[in-house]
Amino acid sequence: MPQIKSNVTSSIRGTDANAAVEQVIALVDELSLVIAEENRILARGMPASLSASVVRKHELADAFEQWVKQVTGQKLCAQSDDALRECLLVRVKALRVAMAENVTRLRAAIDATRRRIDAVMRAIRTEVSGTSPYGANGRLQDSRAAHSVRGNSVSA
Repeated sequence: MPQIKSNVTSSIRGTDANAAVEQVIALVDELSLVIAEENRILARGMPASLSASVVRKHELADAFEQWVKQVTGQKLCAQSDDALRECLLVRVKALRVAMAENVTRLRAAIDATRRRIDAVMRAIRTEVSGTSPYGANGRLQDSRAAHSVRGNSVSA
């Protein structure tokens, strides 16, 4: 995977419009690959937090946001080659599709995690309520354990 320059401003100023658009295309391609891999992991039912791609996805998304600002501000697409512009548009459309799938899969993963947590909490509550000698009112539930010590002439 190509490593994208982190200093977006100096990258654009030091290159022509075509080279800048090519760098944006490379960034979009890498971001698409990372999102596609995360979608594959999420499709297997893995929790979203276990995906190693989360950090890289955020780095790439931040870099993409910076590139979009620079490209828009300097009108680089208007100055670039028609074929490059078309290539960028196709890649961005594909990225949008992957991102839409990613959002759907992340929501499903979050819902599954909530269901797991709810099931664990229900099991804990059931276990605690089944083994606790105390009732909801804080008194002992077992009638054998609820003897009055006063009535047996035992003083404390």
